[in-house]
Amino acid sequence: MAYACDICSKGKQYGHNVPFSLKKTNKVWKPNLQRQRISIGSNRIQVKICTACIRTLAKYQREAAAKVGAVAEQAEVKAAA
Repeated sequence: MAYACDICSKGKQYGHNVPFSLKKTNKVWKPNLQRQRISIGSNRIQVKICTACIRTLAKYQREAAAKVGAVAEQAEVKAAA
C-alpha cells in the first residue's frame, strides 16, 4: 500500500456513497499524509506521516523537553544548597 503512514500504517479505506435512492457508488477515504523530515539519533530522514502522528510526535517532544527542564531545575536547586 503506497498511500500509507510510515509510522502507524494508516492507509486508504474503501466504502460506498449511499444516497436516498440506495444506488451505491465507490468511495475512498484517504489519511492526511504529509512529508516531514524527522531526526532519529543523528540521522534525518524524510517520511510520509499522517497528521495524527505529527501531533503525537510533537506531544512526546514537549514531554521530553519538560523532563529535561525539570532535571535541570533540580540540579540548580541542589547546587545552590
